[in-house]
Amino acid sequence: MKKIVVILFVFVGLYANCQKIDKEYLNYDYLNHDYKYLDKNFEINIASETFQFLIKKYKYFPERINTCRDSLGVVLMGEFNDWTKARIAKQRILFSPLRASYYLWTTEDKIRELCKKYEYRYVYRFYEYFSSEECKWDDDMKLFMSELRKKVIEHTNNESVSEMANKEFLNFALLHNPKRIKDYEAMKAKRAKGDMSCGKKDCCQNKKK
Repeated sequence: MKKIVVILFVFVGLYANCQKIDKEYLNYDYLNHDYKYLDKNFEINIASETFQFLIKKYKYFPERINTCRDSLGVVLMGEFNDWTKARIAKQRILFSPLRASYYLWTTEDKIRELCKKYEYRYVYRFYEYFSSEECKWDDDMKLFMSELRKKVIEHTNNESVSEMANKEFLNFALLHNPKRIKDYEAMKAKRAKGDMSCGKKDCCQNKKK
């Protein structure tokens, strides 16, 4: 458990450092960028020779390109030629219903339902809404977040949660989410067995002919 807590604090620390990045980088709309190597659904679409060229150009280790996430990092570097921009774009593109569910202590299906209700095509946009746009919350969202605080207080027995600012609270909720902790342990066990697959057949091999 201590290791999990340390890792999550590192995650939160990295997120905090991200806030120190040039605002131009953070404010750029990566989700509406016209990508050369991604289609409208952010699926990789690149010629094999170009992909191999990018691996060499940016000095990636080919043996470490094992997942869709790894391949996405390569093509985003080819797109932006900037490690910081590529990292931010990758984070926002891959922001999933599962990740949002860890913050809100709910299910992936519920996140999809909320995205549909509030008309957010991308989960990251919904994350911006519930994490940073309290002034835009409707009554339903206010009630949802209020009930979430009660749930987190009951689980952690930490009354100070009621006084936390929204982003601080959400990071605390993420840290102590029991499902996230369980999923993390399962992922760690999977990696210990050497299984680095993403579970999608040929998802990183959608190359142009």
